[in-house]
Amino acid sequence: FRWLTPHYMCFGPLALASTVSAERLGAVGLVAFVVPPALLVFSLRQYLLRTRDSVEDLRDANDDLKALLELSEGLASRARDRSALLDYAETTIGRLVGATITVMPEPDGRGDDVRAGERWVASLHLLPRPGFDQARWERLRDTIVPQLATAIETAELIEEVQAQHVAAKTALTRSIEAEE
Repeated sequence: FRWLTPHYMCFGPLALASTVSAERLGAVGLVAFVVPPALLVFSLRQYLLRTRDSVEDLRDANDDLKALLELSEGLASRARDRSALLDYAETTIGRLVGATITVMPEPDGRGDDVRAGERWVASLHLLPRPGFDQARWERLRDTIVPQLATAIETAELIEEVQAQHVAAKTALTRSIEAEE
C-alpha cells in the first residue's frame, strides 16, 4: 500500500516505477530510470531555446527586409531629383540604424565609399546617436550601399538626359530660328 501515500498519488506511475526500479535494481536501477527523462528534459529545453532564438532571428530578418523594401521604393521614387534622393537616403537610413547619416558627393576617404561597379559615386558618413544599432548596420550595410549607389547613378543619368534634352531643344530652336 505504499503507492497509496500522497507522494505516489501526486506523481503517479513515475513515482511508483522509480520505487520499483530502486527496490529491484538498487541505485543503478534508480539512475537508469531517472537519467533518460532528465536528459530528455534537458535536450527539450535546449531545443526550445534554439527555437526561440531562431524565431527572434527570423523576426529581425523580416523587419530588415521590410525596411530595405521601403528604402528601395523611396530611392526609386526620388531618382528624378538628386537632392531629394540624398535627403531621403540620409533620413531613412539614419532612422533605420539610429545614426546621423550624411551622403557626400565628393570623396574624402573618411566615410564608406558608395560605388556603382568600379565607379565611385558618393561617400557615406555615419555618426552614431544614442540607440545606434551597430549589429543592424553591419547586417544592412552590404544591401543599403549598393541600393544607394544605383539610385545616385540613376539620378545622375536622368540629370544627364535632361541636360541633353535641353541642349537638343535649344539647338533645334536655334536651327528653326536660323532657317526662318
